[in-house]
Amino acid sequence: MDTNPNASDVPSPDALDEIEVGKFLLPHAGLGVLTARGVINLKTLDAFEQALFTAVAGLQRLVVDLTHVCLVSAAGIELLIDSNQRLGSPARLVVVAPEGSIADRVLSLACMSDGPTVYRCLQDAVFDAMTQSSQRPGDSQS
Repeated sequence: MDTNPNASDVPSPDALDEIEVGKFLLPHAGLGVLTARGVINLKTLDAFEQALFTAVAGLQRLVVDLTHVCLVSAAGIELLIDSNQRLGSPARLVVVAPEGSIADRVLSLACMSDGPTVYRCLQDAVFDAMTQSSQRPGDSQS
């Protein structure tokens, strides 16, 4: 039995140039969740970028779930940082990268001071995004 909790993060040679992207929307909250599975590298970057900007259209908040991403290249990190800066206000991008995952390790190494906020689990990211989306301009956050 494999005791490594991240064993599923290791890509098979066949999967090194594949990414699956799915999304679900909560339009009443102005929130979308984009889930990625596989690899974010130069070969998959265009597909990931297209999915990212298609998903964020008309939303106040976008959660990008990298829980099942097994490789994130420097180009993928750069895309997340650039997307966060381009989306700005009122749109806001946040990322989910579970502690110890490949995405978490790469994001930590990248020292993303200008990057999106990183959450450890999807539920926390969605809850915070829904809470912030429901606040009206001028409301203060406790």
